[in-house]
Amino acid sequence: AVQKILSLYLMWAIGVRGGVELSHGELSMQVAAWLGAGMLVSAIAPVLVFALMRRWLGVDTAAALGASYGSVSAVTFITAGAYLEGSGIKFGGYMVALLALMESPAIVSGVLLHRMASRRPESDLRGAALARELIREALVNGPVFLLLGSMVIGYITSARAAELHPFTHDIFPGMLSFFLLDMGLVASQRMRDSRALRGLRGVGLAAFGVGWAILAGSAGAVAASIMGMSEGDGVLFATLCGSASYIAAPAAMRMTIPRADSGVYLPLALAVTFPFNVMVGIPLFQAVYRWAGA
Repeated sequence: AVQKILSLYLMWAIGVRGGVELSHGELSMQVAAWLGAGMLVSAIAPVLVFALMRRWLGVDTAAALGASYGSVSAVTFITAGAYLEGSGIKFGGYMVALLALMESPAIVSGVLLHRMASRRPESDLRGAALARELIREALVNGPVFLLLGSMVIGYITSARAAELHPFTHDIFPGMLSFFLLDMGLVASQRMRDSRALRGLRGVGLAAFGVGWAILAGSAGAVAASIMGMSEGDGVLFATLCGSASYIAAPAAMRMTIPRADSGVYLPLALAVTFPFNVMVGIPLFQAVYRWAGA
């Protein structure tokens, strides 16, 4: 019960903060295009990961892995923001809204991929009625609905956001610490029990975790430069593209795809991709952004 409360709280807080920031920012057509680009990246990434890993990991785990790597890491985002502030590089407040907006599309895509691939008869995959059913199942499942709904609430009630500040900001780091401790316990146990992370196969999965971060983050940095983002915004955009979620997406996958092996997607996101991005990825993405803009 405590584990579920932590998961739901973090998704609620991220959503409310994103909605508040979105209400304060300048919603120009350019900013809207950048937000749309981030959501598109989040929706497409799970499809690529699923296609690459389906035969190797199976439908359940591949869909969950795709959702995790299509979604984003709030802690990595916060770390990148601190890195930029320490370097004296400014970034827009709307980037927090982008963080929240990039959480849900990947989860929706992961659920849709799983639902579609789990329907064995090809005839069941046809028709507008089934498409509506799949979209409804993805959009109204608890974690996605909570994230999107809390963002709408944050946007509407932004004038009184200070009243919720103790919950959305002050206790957030502590709650996140408890959640990450729990994730570490779960990941270490599943890593020990999971056959997928043993031997050469485990090395291959770790290589995927690092390789995806490099390729997706670098591509995001180049795209940010092309779209005309500032250096601070571009580095954050690249960081989001190259990160993997171990908060919202794993919580959603636990509820929607319980048969997925969390000993694969949790250790990869938390123990491989996250530390790589913190130590190497963020300055690498900055260097790629500067190279692309030179």
